[in-house]
Amino acid sequence: MLWGGVGLSGLARQLVSRPYANKVIFNSYVWNLDRSPSLRSRKAVGIARMATRFSKTAVFITREQATAAKAVLGHKKAVVTLTCGIDTSFYSTPSYFADVPEIYRDRVERLLSGPYMILPGDELRFNRDALDLVAETGIPMVRISQYSASHMSELRKEIAARKIEDKFLVFEKVSYPFLRFLFRNAAMYAGLVNSDWQPAGWTTACEALASGTPAVAYEGLASRELSRLGADASFLRAAPAKDIRKFKDLASDFLSAGYKNKISPKIIDFSESRLDLETTGEAFAREIEAVI
Repeated sequence: MLWGGVGLSGLARQLVSRPYANKVIFNSYVWNLDRSPSLRSRKAVGIARMATRFSKTAVFITREQATAAKAVLGHKKAVVTLTCGIDTSFYSTPSYFADVPEIYRDRVERLLSGPYMILPGDELRFNRDALDLVAETGIPMVRISQYSASHMSELRKEIAARKIEDKFLVFEKVSYPFLRFLFRNAAMYAGLVNSDWQPAGWTTACEALASGTPAVAYEGLASRELSRLGADASFLRAAPAKDIRKFKDLASDFLSAGYKNKISPKIIDFSESRLDLETTGEAFAREIEAVI
């Protein structure tokens, strides 16, 4: 199974090989052409859609994408959904202050004095919306980037301009134990992510839930797929994109004292049963075996 540029290269080699043998299972992150936000993204989606026609089997991250693809590709093309699981046991394991790097301990100690929200990830995140959410709620935000510091330079400038350094913390290139600590101690995951045309934010939402942390996200492929898998409104809610006030309203009880402690066991049970990579991997293997 191949995806992205590697998948396209594999399909190209397959087309010119003699004798011809259709062996490539192509995993695509995208399908919805009409929701693509730019010419560049529409081009990428168009190429991916064309590539699926030459694959042995087309694989998509969400059932919604798979259903839409099946309607276009027809019954002659096998289409399979791959629920990308994670190591839920890692995130549900208790985390300790020793997991916090020494250089960050003073800042994190102050952060732990009250509830805070968390938004990890880099691509398709709405940083300005995160700033506005902090202004609306007064609740601190932890923003995590695994890219270089320059990637977050504009955000840092805006934080300084708004004079909210004590309310908006940015950490970069953090270790997984530190990431787990921040997830497990957060009151809520804030999924301010553009998930309209690809399931962006899927992994971070799964990591949050596996940590026992409730989530509010922008409506999109990722939130709808989690709901399809059984996540309910007691720990997962979706707001219309860019509607910060609605987002705030949905988050209000998640941010209240004691809510997370009550709901965490239910969230972890859901994650272990529906999002763990052992379970999702076995289900995917069975689906692939049935069509090849």
